[in-house]
Amino acid sequence: MATVYVQDSADFNAGGAPAVGDTVIVTGKKTGNATAVTTNVDKSTLGAGGIANIKITRNMKANIGSYTSPLKSEISAQLVNDADAGSELFYTADGTANTCAKLRHLGLGATRLVGTGTFAITNLEQRRGEVLVGKDHEPTTIRGAGGYMHVDDDTGVSPTTVYAGGDFVLRLNRGIAAGGNLYIFDNARVILDCGTDTVPTIWMFGGSLEIVQCGTITTFHLLGGDANRISIGREITITTLNAWPTVRNVKNFIDNPFLTITTKNLDIEP
Repeated sequence: MATVYVQDSADFNAGGAPAVGDTVIVTGKKTGNATAVTTNVDKSTLGAGGIANIKITRNMKANIGSYTSPLKSEISAQLVNDADAGSELFYTADGTANTCAKLRHLGLGATRLVGTGTFAITNLEQRRGEVLVGKDHEPTTIRGAGGYMHVDDDTGVSPTTVYAGGDFVLRLNRGIAAGGNLYIFDNARVILDCGTDTVPTIWMFGGSLEIVQCGTITTFHLLGGDANRISIGREITITTLNAWPTVRNVKNFIDNPFLTITTKNLDIEP
């Protein structure tokens, strides 16, 4: 399949209209702001096959698409956004297969998943910058090592697995799917504000957790860090709490008046 280059051009077809399975590389200027890409960003005509890879390079300091006219294509391999601060990528699927195999946000810019209609993202990864996951977009696995991500409310599918590490900040306005897991470690910060949506299992090795509101947490493994870095905004129930002796201030956590714990397994040896 071909590789198509879009270099500092408003036209996504500047290097030739991409075909099914092609790779598109979007670049800007060596210095300064680039030209916003606003023309021919709708690739719905490619259908379920879509573009294989889209790579947005670090020197791309400009917007791609907009809220009302986002970049639109199925992604069979991966979309990588490494754009610099001051840039925004507006992206959605094209309405056929409604899938993106992998989306990796690596740069200091922003990725905004917009549009309506169910849209599945198998793997969503973030290292820096900002990612907004719109309410109709459904990542299966989220991996964050830095930056800020906001996953908006959705009445459909919640993520199955979430890994929050490094200095990643995640605001989650939906729960975790049945049988799923939320992992928190390093200095990550997770804000759970998912209404009555449930969270099957939390594994907390460090970092901080702010529970604004959520449904029942079935199993909470408190395995490291400081339990004082867990805050609770309203009444919740944990069915089973497993706490290792290495965790500090566990008593302060279990004595929280907003918290009901059915089974407590404390001082479990690692």
